[in-house]
Amino acid sequence: PQTELLTFHPTLHHGNSDLFDLAQKFIEMKADTPKIFYIWGHSYEFEVLNHWDYMEDLLQYIQSFDFEIMTTMDFVKEFYP
Repeated sequence: PQTELLTFHPTLHHGNSDLFDLAQKFIEMKADTPKIFYIWGHSYEFEVLNHWDYMEDLLQYIQSFDFEIMTTMDFVKEFYP
């Protein structure tokens, strides 16, 4: 488990070519404890890398599943132990 929010290790960058595959594995994973699928990146990269449609497709895919919480890091930091 990660114990320091400031050094929180992301799962992957939004430009990673395995993003959809890893998202699917995460969704299918049976977990005994809460898990975080942490996609990191900078908003300007969506424009530079032309990832707007890619991210929109990913988020629509993720949203089609029932999750307890989908959030940004602002929310996580409020509840992080």
